[in-house]
Amino acid sequence: ASFTLGYFNTTGSTDALQYSSSTNGKPDSNGEIVEANYLPWQNTKLSVQYTAYNKFNGTGSNAGDNNTLFLQTWFMW
Repeated sequence: ASFTLGYFNTTGSTDALQYSSSTNGKPDSNGEIVEANYLPWQNTKLSVQYTAYNKFNGTGSNAGDNNTLFLQTWFMW
């Protein structure tokens, strides 16, 4: 089993056209990513990843609404 913890920070210039979903026209986002992997047998990996946002598209208000949980099963031949 393995565990990963990471921080991300994305910044950029104000552009109301390109970032129209942002309240202030900025792409600024940051947060943490936590991932756990498990290899139960050869050629198989099970993963779970959670992304938690502190700021999304320039604002901290309701940033948590964009948090995501990702489950993955990977088979390799």
